[in-house]
Amino acid sequence: MSEEIVWVNCYQLDSAVTTKLRGNCVFDGFDSPEAKMMLEALEIHQRTGGEAPDDWFPTEAYGIYTDSNVKKVPYDLFSMDGFMTFSQKGKEAVEHLDFGGGKFLPLRVFENDRTTPVPGEFYILNYKGHKEALLADQSQHLERIYPPKDIWGLQDWLLEDGDIVVSSNALDGPDVWVDTPRLQSANFFSDQFVSAVRDAKIKTKFKFWSCRVT
Repeated sequence: MSEEIVWVNCYQLDSAVTTKLRGNCVFDGFDSPEAKMMLEALEIHQRTGGEAPDDWFPTEAYGIYTDSNVKKVPYDLFSMDGFMTFSQKGKEAVEHLDFGGGKFLPLRVFENDRTTPVPGEFYILNYKGHKEALLADQSQHLERIYPPKDIWGLQDWLLEDGDIVVSSNALDGPDVWVDTPRLQSANFFSDQFVSAVRDAKIKTKFKFWSCRVT
């Protein structure tokens, strides 16, 4: 029997996985009610793994750089305003999995003029998933964020497969989750999720590190 594994990722901190897009909620700043709701939705995802109300999420995204117009989105799985976002192909590859009752929310993407549609269909994943499984004392390349509190961050520039260790609690429940507050700015994924992404040859710059399960 093969060894069971899960995977960890810190896409929120990795600029390489983001596109040149910004959602309509915060395109013109962060002071509007819509912007504050979107930031609250992001906080719910990253801090608690909770599912936020659907109407708190961006419904449109626009190219943001005047010297580089967005004509297409080159990825099937990417981060937009900190949310996991999928193309139609990406969505179809993973939509059979367990996202804690969450759902894929349609996202219309436009060029920098905010009028010309970018080809393709896109979706933000509004998931719900939280588990307590991190075994920090058995893991490598973690650092305490607020010593001496039991709150950790990934040293992702040093991380290798097998460095993070989790308990068997990670094997039950949703296929995407956080382990907050103990591990900040990181998501865990089931082996089923990562296998689905790879089997479908999903285009992404997401980096997944395998975790040992004990």
